[in-house]
Amino acid sequence: MVVEASDIRFHKVIGKQTLFTSAPRNQVMDADIYKLPFKLTPGHYLPHQLPGRLVEQDCFLQFAIKNSADTAITICFIPGSYCRSISLFKAQMNNIPATLTRLPDSLINDNRNAGVKRIYLQPHEQALFFSRFNFVRTNVNALIPRLIMDDYVKQWGMLQRERDGMLDVFTYTVSGVLLFMIFFHWPFIYKAGTRNLSFMPSTPFLPAPYYS
Repeated sequence: MVVEASDIRFHKVIGKQTLFTSAPRNQVMDADIYKLPFKLTPGHYLPHQLPGRLVEQDCFLQFAIKNSADTAITICFIPGSYCRSISLFKAQMNNIPATLTRLPDSLINDNRNAGVKRIYLQPHEQALFFSRFNFVRTNVNALIPRLIMDDYVKQWGMLQRERDGMLDVFTYTVSGVLLFMIFFHWPFIYKAGTRNLSFMPSTPFLPAPYYS
């Protein structure tokens, strides 16, 4: 269950190495996060498979990372496709209650992507991490926790946008075909309407009889 950070070359999906749970919003104190009933995730929730109830709750992830390298490593964490209010907590595995601390936003925030949070690991350091976050209300959301190498975040973001671009091309193509069909049939519709108007009687309008 421990993710080896030094083995990550570009990015790694860690759904099978994380534990997941959820709770009603604003009901769990930061100091009590480690007490939650974490369970194995189903790997990940793909788009259109995320249960709607999770959108209304606080969601939590637990995962462990180890840096076996002789140098410090900076990696980035993202819990899912569209998340907000992401916070990270760090603790030592041998004494979670006494060492659990919330990492300050000034340390983990990354200006390249609002949903990405930085994690620093010293040489041969191993730590347990907890994340609290909320899903954005959208029908294409997904729970796919990832670890991304710090120098690969920009390229990873470009890759995600390129995938969305293919969807845009399909949308524009379908819209163009529909517009072409409308414009192609418009002369026939206009001519049919004009023909029907030509057969309308030219009888002047007569007011309704007035009864005294």
